[in-house]
Amino acid sequence: MLDSIEQHPLFQPVLISTYVPLLEIDMNLHKSNSTFFTDLDVSRIKLMGRIIAPAWPMDDMEIEYKGRDGKDKKEKVKGRPALILGATHTSFKRELRPYATYDIESRILGWDSRWIYVGSWFLSKTMPKKKIYATSLSKYIIKKGRITVPPEQFFRECGWIPIRNENNNKKEEMAGNEKFWSWSEVEAHKEKGMQIIQTWGEANVLMEQEYEG
Repeated sequence: MLDSIEQHPLFQPVLISTYVPLLEIDMNLHKSNSTFFTDLDVSRIKLMGRIIAPAWPMDDMEIEYKGRDGKDKKEKVKGRPALILGATHTSFKRELRPYATYDIESRILGWDSRWIYVGSWFLSKTMPKKKIYATSLSKYIIKKGRITVPPEQFFRECGWIPIRNENNNKKEEMAGNEKFWSWSEVEAHKEKGMQIIQTWGEANVLMEQEYEG
C-alpha cells in the first residue's frame, strides 16, 4: 500500500548532489546567494523534464481552454510547446563554505487551474537528520502556442493521475498490476501542498497592490 507522498510518481522528489567550487564564493567567503538559482534551475529541470516527457510536445492532445468568445473549447492546438518559470521565492537559512557538499531536492507541491508549484530544499548530507541550507518555492506554466494548458488535464494526459471522480476512492490498477492512487487521494496530497503556497500567493498580490497604490 502506498502510504507516503514520496511513493506517488507525480510527487516523488528528484535529488541532485553537488559542492561549492571556489568560483561561487562571495566576499563573505561562502557560497554566493546568486549561485543558488543556477542549482535550482538544474534541479527543477530534472524534475519537470521527467514530469512533462510522457505528453510532450502535446501535438495530439485536445487541450481544454476558454476561447475569446468565452466558450469552452477542447481541440488540438498549433504552436510551440513551452514550459515557463513564472516566479520563484528563496529563503537562505545557513551558509555553505568552500568545497562543502550538499543535496538539492525538488518535488511537485500542487497545482491550480494555471500554475504548477514546485518546492526545493538545499540539504546537508548529514544523516539521519539533514540540515536545511535554503528553501525555495517556484511556479511553472505550460503553454501550447498562446494557449495555457491546464495542469490537471496535462497530468491526466501523461498518465500521472486518474480521471477526476469524487465518488471513486478505489485505487486504479495500472500496467503490471501496480496500484496507483485514486483521484481523491491525489487531490488530498495536492491540497496539503497548496496550503504551503497560499501565503506566498497572498504576498505576491499584496506586493502588486502596494506598488499600484
